[in-house]
Amino acid sequence: MAKPKAGLPTIPAKRFEAYHWHVVHDIDGHDPEAVKKAILEARSVKDKPSLIICRTVIGFGSPNKAGKEESHGAALGEEEVALTRQKLGWHHPAFEIPKEIYRAWDGREKARKRSSGGRKSLLLMRRLILSWPRSLPAG
Repeated sequence: MAKPKAGLPTIPAKRFEAYHWHVVHDIDGHDPEAVKKAILEARSVKDKPSLIICRTVIGFGSPNKAGKEESHGAALGEEEVALTRQKLGWHHPAFEIPKEIYRAWDGREKARKRSSGGRKSLLLMRRLILSWPRSLPAG
């Protein structure tokens, strides 16, 4: 299998560093834990934007086409898809995402939980605004 190459050359990374961005280098884009760690690191930097540079292999997991341009612009074909699924240990039907994976990666649920505090604050603010005229002296 081909090894991941830098997804972004060093020069652009240096350019972003020169712009005072926080740059997270050389993340294996096929390693979910490494990507998660990089995202958490980027989120922890509050005073500047972040750039995460992931290395990936085009056609990752495909036994005969990984690392080759042909895996990008053309269908793998039924046989290669079957081999890829076998190599990656993916035993689910086509287009099915198991619920546990979907829940882990579904940002909507996490955003909903984060925003519930914001909704409460908004309701409180509306109540205060609506009650404000009543707090003024008459006349």
